[in-house]
Amino acid sequence: MKSSKNIIMIILMLIALCRQAFAQNAKLDSIYRLEQFEELAQKGHWEVVKQKKGVTLSYRKLKVADTLDIRELSASFTILSTVGHIIEHVKQPLRMQEWNEGVRHSELLENQDSTWVSHITFDIPYPFPQQELIARYDVDRDRERVTISTRSVPNYKDLKKGVNREKYNWGRWSLYPKDNGSVQVTFTVISLSNSNIPRFIKDPIIKRKLINSFINLKDKLSGPVLFKPGS
Repeated sequence: MKSSKNIIMIILMLIALCRQAFAQNAKLDSIYRLEQFEELAQKGHWEVVKQKKGVTLSYRKLKVADTLDIRELSASFTILSTVGHIIEHVKQPLRMQEWNEGVRHSELLENQDSTWVSHITFDIPYPFPQQELIARYDVDRDRERVTISTRSVPNYKDLKKGVNREKYNWGRWSLYPKDNGSVQVTFTVISLSNSNIPRFIKDPIIKRKLINSFINLKDKLSGPVLFKPGS
């Protein structure tokens, strides 16, 4: 009798957990901008974890409904460049592959002036499975800044066997033009992707690749502007 009651209790607990997970996923599916996620979360203080060659890398903890504990990443620097030149390096696949050490391949699936969809394959070491992100980028402009908002669109195309695709990823590029011709750049991102790479291996690699990537971007933006998209 006790055994039957225990089984029933376990089944009821599993049903409750499934319902909770379904409700959580439905909530996450309704989030289209990083700001929406930030508004839901209890926010910790930003902590600087690395500074190198004018690039500052920071993290803070976010907690949502006592069930999600994640870290939000921010990278910032100031560069003498134009907003259009920066957008070119964020958008164009070959440009991105030049500066982003974490990207093996990138392609545009949609391409319009103020919105586009990128398919990014990350540079994941063997023997871990390949990981990718399909993300929509939207550019908004106001008097003080230009914002590029990004969000994952995992169902945009069929998934290949053996590939992990990020389901929940939101990011934001904040570009603040200054009177002296420089632009203050801040990139912020959160990802809820599941990874098969242990955290003690993954975290140092991510930190190194991120700081080096933004140093590369800063160096690329310091070079000559070959053509100048609308800014």
